[in-house]
Amino acid sequence: MLAESRADELMVQNLIADPADRRRSHELLAAMFDLQPAAGVAPAGAHPDLSGTPT
Repeated sequence: MLAESRADELMVQNLIADPADRRRSHELLAAMFDLQPAAGVAPAGAHPDLSGTPT
């Protein structure tokens, strides 16, 4: 799609109510573009406590 339109950016909007499904959708998009999580981002399934460290 990007190659055909010669766009230099892509915006994605989703209306996925379930947080786990929404995160999975983002993971699939990231995989399509070979993106990696930014430093300090908790891995999928991790729930940080109030101190900010994953539990």
